[in-house]
Amino acid sequence: MKAFLLAVALLLMAAALSTPLWVRPSTSARRPPRLHKSVVSGRIKGEFTDAPWAGIPLSLGSENVTLKPDGRFSFTVVPGIHILKVCCSLRFQQIYREIEVEDRDLYFELEARPLLKIVGYLSTPPEKPLNYALKVSARRIGTNTVDRTVIAFDGSFALHLTEGDWRVELDNLKVGHVLDSVMLDGVQIHDQQFTISNVYGPALPLRISLK
Repeated sequence: MKAFLLAVALLLMAAALSTPLWVRPSTSARRPPRLHKSVVSGRIKGEFTDAPWAGIPLSLGSENVTLKPDGRFSFTVVPGIHILKVCCSLRFQQIYREIEVEDRDLYFELEARPLLKIVGYLSTPPEKPLNYALKVSARRIGTNTVDRTVIAFDGSFALHLTEGDWRVELDNLKVGHVLDSVMLDGVQIHDQQFTISNVYGPALPLRISLK
């Protein structure tokens, strides 16, 4: 019996040794492929006298960094489509881009669009004080861009807008208050619409009156 089992073992060993290499299972084939990571770097720039982006958070997909004073940034990510976001600053508009990363390093530059501060004040008749949280918004005409804020109980508020045509609205004006007038930089505007053509000047006053 022992001699029989030994003969069988010898036959199996001979069969294994005679099997061609190309039919033997490869251990390397079972290893998952390694994804090559790419360096995505770039710079935020714009027409500013200082560096308003210094320390502002920037993300690419799930990776997060903060912008350097010169606006430069760098990520190491796997290939694919990633969303780049620079948010948020009162000095320049939020940046949102879809970035396709391939199997190589990538460098690009983005332009930051400056924002002009609108210093607002809302007035009401003495007999009709503002006793609820009223929201004011500015919508860029023809786009989905909106800047919205809540008016403080002293009537003050601030908006931060880019160049373009805008319409100002009171989002939740309650019964008892009616819009009387809207004045931008001392000039009454009609249909609540106005144009910002220069974002590098001083802040503009916006006065809203209710009756």
